[in-house]
Amino acid sequence: MVKEIWDGKTKSEKTVFNSKDLAEAGLDKVKDTTLKIKVMSKLTPKNKLKVTFAFDRFSNTKEYDAIDRKDYSLRNLVDESKLPISYGEKFYFMAYILPYKRKDGSSSWCEVGSSGKDIENWGKKFGIKHYLLFEMKIE
Repeated sequence: MVKEIWDGKTKSEKTVFNSKDLAEAGLDKVKDTTLKIKVMSKLTPKNKLKVTFAFDRFSNTKEYDAIDRKDYSLRNLVDESKLPISYGEKFYFMAYILPYKRKDGSSSWCEVGSSGKDIENWGKKFGIKHYLLFEMKIE
């Protein structure tokens, strides 16, 4: 699931993909205790955030609207914010964010990504105009 947050408000929630939909191809189950995902992202010349999720036997690419800025950063929230992962429960695992502008004029992505809780309100708390939140559920 991806949540698109603009001006502090969730504007859309969309399923990126559901592994249950891949059952016919035999891709709906992980045959290991580790789920390996490679994530590649970039800002396209058409001002879109392009994100590819690559697994062992398939990949999925999506594009999302962006504002005209070149300083988006893809953040690993599980690692950066030490967010818990529980079987059968949703959790945020990634965010594609703009930086927080400090009073001294410097920018920080880490301060946002490591702030942990209340992730859906980063726009209000840090004054971030746009960001994407990627949510996952392991069953």
